[in-house]
Amino acid sequence: MQHGLKDNTYLPYLDLKIPETRNELWNKWKEAFKWIYQNEMDNFDYFLRADDDSYFAMENLRSFLLTFNKSEDLYFGARFKFENVLKGYMSGGAGVILTKSALKKLVENFDNSNICPQKSDENDDLSLGICAKNLNITFVDTRDNLGRHRMLPWSPTSHFINGLDKEQFKYLYYPYYQNLENVSLNNY
Repeated sequence: MQHGLKDNTYLPYLDLKIPETRNELWNKWKEAFKWIYQNEMDNFDYFLRADDDSYFAMENLRSFLLTFNKSEDLYFGARFKFENVLKGYMSGGAGVILTKSALKKLVENFDNSNICPQKSDENDDLSLGICAKNLNITFVDTRDNLGRHRMLPWSPTSHFINGLDKEQFKYLYYPYYQNLENVSLNNY
């Protein structure tokens, strides 16, 4: 068992031998993707990385992904902007989806310090975005044809009841409006 996991965990999980701390998140992502690369690459076309409190309507996600060429290097998520990272990055809180070829390209370059950050910290999603940008992986706009967001990076309460804190707007790459009309009916 990893530090932090309870002994009565009955769900299957991988013990990646990475400490359960926020400062190890990037290392955890890399190790998980390496495991997928070594064990599951031939079994799937897309790979979803999500937190344990994420929710996806898989039938909606599947319908959305069917419109893309699964052989291309594609990177899906709720896009954030960040200072000088021109393409931004996908928020880990909303989940990240990679095609098989994008995941392969990332894993094969994780150890290249000219492409991917080597230091692990809590900015795991930003580190992945930097790698994807440096590898020319296509950042996919996951909003619907009306510009409504499908992948939401914060809790439902933040989006639907209380509204986002104005400070959160600075992270969003695409326009966001504080109402339900901003959320796609085809959420996944």
